[in-house]
Amino acid sequence: MRLRLDNDAGPWNACGEYRPAAAGHGVMMPLSPFSERAVAAIRAIPRGMVATYGQMAALAGNRRAARQIARLLHSSSRAHLLPWYRVVGCGGRISLPGVDGDRQRALLKKEGVRFTPAGTVDMAAHQWAPPLPPAAPDRA
Repeated sequence: MRLRLDNDAGPWNACGEYRPAAAGHGVMMPLSPFSERAVAAIRAIPRGMVATYGQMAALAGNRRAARQIARLLHSSSRAHLLPWYRVVGCGGRISLPGVDGDRQRALLKKEGVRFTPAGTVDMAAHQWAPPLPPAAPDRA
């Protein structure tokens, strides 16, 4: 899933910070219970830390829904003011190709996130580790 980041970044400026919404941006669509939990989890990622798509899915209640997290970030980052760039692929990979990945890397570096020589996030230093909810059957 590719997150489209064009020159008109909507309510986000070049540094990834929120700016007042322009007309048409920031419209809130109703979310499913899973998406509401995911939005809350993504918003909770502290500055200078990252989490994986799978980790966010588990926090939202369905450890197998990593792709749903990617879809949520793609469609709702602007409207829900999500720090999309703090969510990375497994092992700390930047999942976005080209300039989009470069932008994510720059935003993370601005927050002090370090990268390994292989180009992945130093997960030992920067992976957010909130307590996971008790194990329960996956919910959608």
